Amino acid sequence: MKEPCAFYDCRIANALDLPYGLKYLGSYAFYNNSFKHLLIPSSLTSFGVYAIAKNNHLEELVINGSYWSKATNWDLTNVPSSCKLYVPTGCVQQYKSNPQWGKLNVMAGAYDFTFNNGNMNNTRYHMTVTSNVPVTVNGVTYDGKAKYVYHPAVATIQASAFIGSNAEKNVTNGGSKSYLMTEFGDSLLAGAASANDVKVSDMKNLVRIGDYAFMGTSITQFTVPSTVTYIGRYAFVNCPWLKELVLMQQSGTRSWGGQFFGANASDFHCYVKWTSYPDYKKSVDNWTKFSVDTNNPIDRLNSYFQMDDDAIVISFSVAHPVDWNAAGLNAYTVYSYQKAEQKAYTQKVTATPASTGLLVDGFTKGKTYLLNRPSTTPSEPTNLLKGSADGLVNVYNVNVGYLFSKSNKYFWKPTSSYNLNTGYAYLQLSSSLAGTTTTIEVDRWSQALKGDVDGNGVVNVSDVTALVNKILGTASYSDSVCDIDGNGVVNVSDVTALVNMILAQ
Repeated sequence: MKEPCAFYDCRIANALDLPYGLKYLGSYAFYNNSFKHLLIPSSLTSFGVYAIAKNNHLEELVINGSYWSKATNWDLTNVPSSCKLYVPTGCVQQYKSNPQWGKLNVMAGAYDFTFNNGNMNNTRYHMTVTSNVPVTVNGVTYDGKAKYVYHPAVATIQASAFIGSNAEKNVTNGGSKSYLMTEFGDSLLAGAASANDVKVSDMKNLVRIGDYAFMGTSITQFTVPSTVTYIGRYAFVNCPWLKELVLMQQSGTRSWGGQFFGANASDFHCYVKWTSYPDYKKSVDNWTKFSVDTNNPIDRLNSYFQMDDDAIVISFSVAHPVDWNAAGLNAYTVYSYQKAEQKAYTQKVTATPASTGLLVDGFTKGKTYLLNRPSTTPSEPTNLLKGSADGLVNVYNVNVGYLFSKSNKYFWKPTSSYNLNTGYAYLQLSSSLAGTTTTIEVDRWSQALKGDVDGNGVVNVSDVTALVNKILGTASYSDSVCDIDGNGVVNVSDVTALVNMILAQ
């Protein structure tokens, strides 16, 4: 709209939303009209000095741009001081401090378009274009990218759900451009106490959750998708019903603007992937404890466990205590190693203190297991496993360290430098115990032949001798191997059962 006097002195009385894409608004473009509502989109680069002067019926003016807050040469003659001036969140004070714009009723809530061109005060879905460069995702081309943005209407509309879409269409003035939705803007639902359900499953490209985005809402659970690379400050603070915040492992680097949870439900926890726990812990350790909270923020940070491959058992370690019964997983320590058998013996544990090295099984592929803390801190178990809960460990340099093979389910000694990633565990033996052993079986998953007490691969009279020596106490073999009749004790009845097994061959 380059003509300086395009609608000069027309006394137009309708509401007008100028379409996104408009760049120029002439000097007297809407001079002396009767608009009640006028929207200036963020695409505008030239704003005429007298463009909106003498609009004495103006009730709502939307200016979606922070840069106009600095200029003081606009003529606002006859624009009522009661006119609501909606500007982007984050620049309200700049507009208020401006001697011209500050005469109006300045508040946050600017946008480029609304859902289906609905009335700005009757919809929760206000959108701002963040990029007008076409983008193609999964074979679909969009006209650009956009974000959902705050408008005061969201705090007054009594609706429980906010359902984000993968794309939104700008139909303002008959338009049809489709924008990929990639952000939740600052203060998006702030103060919307009725909002208790926010659905993001359709937002396949969500990358940013703005500052204060869901502050003060009634959400009870929220899962941050793996696509999100930024979580804003106070995004989930003061959500009194929020019990569960799950941060799925990000596909790239994720940052956060500061403390993003606190003043939540009394049993609230934020869950991050167990291997990422140390990274989050460094920030959360410094967060503020709000007056309504009974625990420090770090005590609300837990881990989740999820396996995406077909492993039956893995080594594991996390830097906070875990209640394994509550998690529904089986956790084992290695309480002893028998050098003669070259076998490690495990013991199931129900709860463990922070950084305990473990072997874990019992999971379902793809299922997410939330790891909660026990009500009291458990004691340190007898354990030959060491955790790498807080960082990399070069197991080759450990005297004497063994890695666990999740495919073969045994421990093996590395022959060169090998860094074990954060969140796993390794077996450490004394030099005298380790000797020259390079592989170590684990009693719980070893494929031992029934009756093969001495572990030589065959069942014969030498196993009877070994079993008798076990009973007499002159040899040490696993009870699980020696309990031939399966009655839970090792005694002479097992010798009888073993002899009968040999005779039946």
